[in-house]
Amino acid sequence: MNKDLNERIIQVIDGSHQDGMDIQEISIGKIGSTVLLTRLMGQLKKIDDKSLRDVLKTMSYMIYTTSLQHNSPDKNKKR
Repeated sequence: MNKDLNERIIQVIDGSHQDGMDIQEISIGKIGSTVLLTRLMGQLKKIDDKSLRDVLKTMSYMIYTTSLQHNSPDKNKKR
């Protein structure tokens, strides 16, 4: 799924993407979550306490996974 999402993002950025429905799947929240996780992982490398760093890293991945699985309210109403 991540490979498909990455390919769609690249297509949208370079302008070769034609399907409007796929663009709706790439939400700002998912991109924002990815950026936030990347920055957080960079900050966690600075923590000296290994056990604390591992716990925070695991919690961050769990929050990130949950945020990617979250559906928008519009999609929930259509079901």
